[in-house]
Amino acid sequence: MLKCLTFVVFAILAVLTGATGAQAQVNVTYLDFEGRAFVTTNPTSGTCQAQQISFGSVDTVVYRFTLNPASVRESLSFTGSRESKRIESTVAPGYSLNGLKNVRWDGIDTRAGLTTDLLTTSDLTIKPIAGTGITKTTTGVTITGTVNDYLFVTGCTVTITAALVRRPD
Repeated sequence: MLKCLTFVVFAILAVLTGATGAQAQVNVTYLDFEGRAFVTTNPTSGTCQAQQISFGSVDTVVYRFTLNPASVRESLSFTGSRESKRIESTVAPGYSLNGLKNVRWDGIDTRAGLTTDLLTTSDLTIKPIAGTGITKTTTGVTITGTVNDYLFVTGCTVTITAALVRRPD
């Protein structure tokens, strides 16, 4: 009876804790990295300052690196307490954000209002913290460069520096 009860308890714990999913994912199509981005433009333009974007402004960012550009585009999301904004590359093939790229801004606010399709450019350098290229084993990335129409503010161009760590699969 005790063996049977022990087996049932372990079986329930395995289901609840996802023991069957403890191995590495095989068909992962993207990697997520999360961290902070700092505005390093000093001073920012009046257009930026009118929207409270100034030197030292900090945003939480999530970078989605694609392992399969045919199915998932790279994106860089800026999340705040009232809204989230995202840029995605519009350049095929590959849809990479690394380098001088045409990008599209979109966003959503706390009232589920969606803003889309502000087309602009960015010039970002995205590098792994260690190694030469981003792979499934990359633990962190740095992002530096210029973003036009920052946070969907037309005419606000800033330089950012960001450090991000890998989110678990």
